[in-house]
Amino acid sequence: REDKTLNELAMQLKSFGQKNINLASEIMNKKVA
Repeated sequence: REDKTLNELAMQLKSFGQKNINLASEIMNKKVA
């Protein structure tokens, strides 16, 4: 059960990190444009 919870937390952090990367890319593209 603990392993499952840690795995779910890791997946959430990974998804959150990907959203931040996408947001940063959009901001950089707008600055360049």
